[in-house]
Amino acid sequence: MRTTSFYRLFLALFITLLLGCDAAETSDNSQVAAKVNNVEITVHQLNQAISAMGEEALNKDQQVLRQAVLENMILQTLMENEAEKADLDREPHVMQSIEAAKRRVLASAYMQQLATISPSISETDIENYYSANTDLFANRKLFIYQQVTVESDIAKFDNAHKKVQQTEELNDFTDWLNNNAIPFKAITKAKTSENIPPSLLKPLSTLDVGQMGFINLADGLVVIQVKDKQLQPVELEMASPAIRQHLKGQQRKAQIQKTVEMLKNDAVIEYSDNFQPGSVETTEINDDALQTEASQKSYIEKGLQGLN
Repeated sequence: MRTTSFYRLFLALFITLLLGCDAAETSDNSQVAAKVNNVEITVHQLNQAISAMGEEALNKDQQVLRQAVLENMILQTLMENEAEKADLDREPHVMQSIEAAKRRVLASAYMQQLATISPSISETDIENYYSANTDLFANRKLFIYQQVTVESDIAKFDNAHKKVQQTEELNDFTDWLNNNAIPFKAITKAKTSENIPPSLLKPLSTLDVGQMGFINLADGLVVIQVKDKQLQPVELEMASPAIRQHLKGQQRKAQIQKTVEMLKNDAVIEYSDNFQPGSVETTEINDDALQTEASQKSYIEKGLQGLN
């Protein structure tokens, strides 16, 4: 389970609140952070620019970050002024870029408005989710395991793939890799169920302590050996807040998808001949304004942190 883009939104709002506490003192004296040739850069604009950085902003010294972002905004303002003097804002490609940015901002604002809708989650919903996901709760475990990764774009990969099927001890496999000069990455990990990708959690759950298994990936091979398993269950009462947030995220995602489909069905959309759906092979594109999932920790993962 991955987080949805709503986590990114909440994170941005959280950062804004943090910044707002610092900005409160500044606003007592002035709402202006700096002036560039009489063009004002407000504290609100500064906070907005920092909140747009997302999680990255949380890992920085806030005073240093604020000053660095402000200096960058000053440079942007100077360059913007020079661009307008040179009438670059009237260049066709610049005008098109501005319109494209406007569409993205408005689409993102609409998606964020949808995200503010608070879904109704009942206690029964929470109990059903808890019962259906025993690996995350009632049977939650701490796994200690060794992991060896062999990438598929190396020489002798096929030989390594055959060898792992004939080996029962991870050390024997790594010794064979070393003897055959095949590069690999080895690491020992200790993770609880909610922090392990589903594709890895299933084989880890089926392997006994000491057993070895492997997973074929598109870009290589992952070999694991379980060193220890420790049961660390989470009671329903403790898991409920995390489950509630996760289910809310799922409902919001479903609401967004439903709204998008409704908008498309109600609209009159006409494709030119060369752009008809199905005329070419397409791949999914994750635009910031339409993105419903992100590679961040899920509500379940975040909600269960600190229980180890």
